Amino acid sequence: MKAISRSYATVRWNPDGIASLGEQLGEHCATLLHNLEHPGQPRFVRRVVNAQLNPLYRPLLLRDIQEQLAAAADSIDDALNERRATVTPAAGGREAVRLGVVMYVFEEPVLLEPAASGKRQDPHRIT
Repeated sequence: MKAISRSYATVRWNPDGIASLGEQLGEHCATLLHNLEHPGQPRFVRRVVNAQLNPLYRPLLLRDIQEQLAAAADSIDDALNERRATVTPAAGGREAVRLGVVMYVFEEPVLLEPAASGKRQDPHRIT
């Protein structure tokens, strides 16, 4: 094995992209950690996965999901950034809260092995 770079974040990467990656990872980890530390007052987290999706359906589903998420994000943005709910800086400081929502789509290839019993595996079953 040969190292091709001294760091993982190579000079070919956009510095703003690296900063955004760090910020989003921090927010995600902080939310999950908050939920571990405060199980009685968790922040909303929802993960939806089909681990056995037929690749033929991927383009259509991806398009539909992105359109639905974009519409939801626009609606949330309007409510979240409504003028009457937003404070402006004042002399001596002013209390405020940073509140946001992140939506992203992930995918990875999967090779399904036949089940030992010959039955189809349930993609929603947690093992």
